[in-house]
Amino acid sequence: MKLTVETEVPQKDVVVYGGDHSPWVQAVLLGLHLKHVSYRVHSFPPRKVFRFSGVLMPALRLNDDSWLLQSQDILEAYGYGRLERDDFRALLKALVGGAHRVDSTIRFWRLWSWVADEHRNPFVRLRNVMFRPFLVLYFNVALTRLKQVPQALPSLIQIRENYLPWQQALEETGTPFLDGDKPGLRDIYLFAAVQLHASMPVPPMDVLCTDPELDRLRAWVYEMQKACVGYRHMYSVKYFPVDGGVQPDRSSLCERAGFWLGSALILLLAPITVPWVRKKMGMVRRNGLIVRSVRIE
Repeated sequence: MKLTVETEVPQKDVVVYGGDHSPWVQAVLLGLHLKHVSYRVHSFPPRKVFRFSGVLMPALRLNDDSWLLQSQDILEAYGYGRLERDDFRALLKALVGGAHRVDSTIRFWRLWSWVADEHRNPFVRLRNVMFRPFLVLYFNVALTRLKQVPQALPSLIQIRENYLPWQQALEETGTPFLDGDKPGLRDIYLFAAVQLHASMPVPPMDVLCTDPELDRLRAWVYEMQKACVGYRHMYSVKYFPVDGGVQPDRSSLCERAGFWLGSALILLLAPITVPWVRKKMGMVRRNGLIVRSVRIE
């Protein structure tokens, strides 16, 4: 199924489905922020999106009420173009080490419970956070499986090696950002990777903060934070403080209670929820790796 975007992308009141612990969701939100497009983030998708793509995120609602999947397709629709293959491969290497997020299962679930949902209807917002544990269970299982792959848990030296191409690219540009005097697509995606590592502390964040060979990359993080002042999902400001930088809003106590109630339910319904997770993993493999430029009508 391959479709192109024929409707105009919305320029205000944009609805994005996803959680900001995902680098792909972060990339879309950063792109919208830099274009000064107002948006709201819903942490659980509408039924038609969920039935088609499962937990694949992000998804963005278009003006004709259809939904567009895939971060690169969404950002391309907003005029950013697409990453070159070599840049995409280098980005994937910068993301390696993120599987450490599930080193502590309790911390992993607790930090997901803090993610705010921005649906305007309080009852729908509560429903979203109660259903969110199904997504967290999926990611917990997927990352736990990923940890069985040796390459997913690199040494500190390898983590530095994965960052060095970006350090060298910044040194060669002679400009504040990878794509010039203003942040471009490569800046957006790499900064999204930084947000991933900062959202749930992992070894790649320690390397970025302390390795003496990555001084230019750290300076770039500060420049990105200054360019993105007011961005609501900036986890890295905890490590790289700047004037005007704010950490993400947390969900309310009521929403967190709803999240933990939903978590208890999926444990009680394990004979149903575990097969559900396996089914959704298959949907992500099919839709995430094969389908491109999909609009969900």
